Amino acid sequence: SRVVELPFGTPVANVTASPLPDTPRVMFVGRLEERKGVYDLVKAIPMVLERVPQAQFVFAGSGIGEEKLVALIKELQVQASVTLLGRVDYATVPQIMGESSLVCIPSHQEPFGMVVLEAMACGRAVVSTTTGGPASMVIEGAGGRLVPAGDAQALGDALAELLSDRDRLAAFGEFNRQRALVHYDVDAVARRLEAIYVAVIGESTRLVGV
Repeated sequence: SRVVELPFGTPVANVTASPLPDTPRVMFVGRLEERKGVYDLVKAIPMVLERVPQAQFVFAGSGIGEEKLVALIKELQVQASVTLLGRVDYATVPQIMGESSLVCIPSHQEPFGMVVLEAMACGRAVVSTTTGGPASMVIEGAGGRLVPAGDAQALGDALAELLSDRDRLAAFGEFNRQRALVHYDVDAVARRLEAIYVAVIGESTRLVGV
């Protein structure tokens, strides 16, 4: 027997990739809590601003860590560079991702990482951690950067590096878009599932001699 990994799918073909914004903008989408790495991202902001002073950071989501997040933003004095959108509707995610330069998923644990897939569908580079699902979707050096979970310094370096290179951001985003269309579009996933069923039925038929 063998194990076949079948990923979740998303309607990639229905999403229109938009041009990169003029302002370097990092987007976080998810729960505002420690396991999502939001505090690591905020700690990385001053490092990024040293190299990319005009950079902006947008947090979309809510959660039990929001109060601590706001306090940390104030402590580091980066309020002018941060926007908290609060909870957003799923339908608006492609729009807000389209207004970003890249999407950051700094999670400490992430079984799959649907946000990564959504970012890829939107044609955006991804900076994520080497934990769980994102590590299997983000191709280091081609579609984004992967850093150790909980390492704010490495996260800041990766963000600053990409935000400083618009051409690279665009190339990474296009790579992710094409990769998402081939591997993660719902139609592509459905075809792979159908092929698995056909193979299983064929093997069962052979074994019983029908």
